[in-house]
Amino acid sequence: MNTLFQRLLAVPLTPSRLQLPHCRVAPSTLTGGRCGFRWGTVRCAGAAPYPPKTKFRKMHKGRCEGILGDGSKLAFGTFGIKVLHSGKITYQTIEAARRVISRRIKGSGRMWIRVIANYPVTSKPLATRMGKGKGNVSGYVARCKAGKILFEVDGLAPVAAKEALIQAGHKIGLRTKIVEWS
Repeated sequence: MNTLFQRLLAVPLTPSRLQLPHCRVAPSTLTGGRCGFRWGTVRCAGAAPYPPKTKFRKMHKGRCEGILGDGSKLAFGTFGIKVLHSGKITYQTIEAARRVISRRIKGSGRMWIRVIANYPVTSKPLATRMGKGKGNVSGYVARCKAGKILFEVDGLAPVAAKEALIQAGHKIGLRTKIVEWS
């Protein structure tokens, strides 16, 4: 009864032992952390805030409602920022929050980005009449359900970590709160 999954569970993957591949886009791979193994998205260093190529250029609008079950707990850091209600976050917003956190930590800690804007949003040009098909892709958003962890930090003093995450929460257009690993 020595399956591959049991062998994977025998190796503890802590944040210091977890090796993320260096790639251009965020991998959707099997990740390990404090919450055990699950399929999740963790953005690599140097990744673009939006996908460079997808199977389809345009998608349906869809809805982002409900409460998130998986991905609502800290997996890598000791402090994180959690969304309190559902909504959409643009890639510019994610980048602005990332810059705020990286300025505050100044190389003394680590940051994990747990959200990626991979959902295209279209718009028609100004002064265009109705009809004639769907508009061009104008940007990308991340659809976040309530409870989604957006950023995690580790290796900082608690006061500095909370300060950085509070400042990043002001950049995000949704209600957020700071969560701590306990």
